[in-house]
Amino acid sequence: MGMLTSNERDALEDVFMSIHSKKSVFNIFKHYNDLLQKSIKRAKLGTKIDKFYKFLHIFMKKKKNLSK
Repeated sequence: MGMLTSNERDALEDVFMSIHSKKSVFNIFKHYNDLLQKSIKRAKLGTKIDKFYKFLHIFMKKKKNLSK
């Protein structure tokens, strides 16, 4: 295998740089997607807990005696 010409070397550098830049953009979108998924999971869990406590609150209320 012979030595690469400067044009070939520049072309290879462009290819490697474009591959690297696409990976970094992909990682950024992946990071934001992970944050979004975590916040959605927390919101769902929060609404489930809130509904559960509202359900329990119905049974924990003190019953009032009827006045005569």
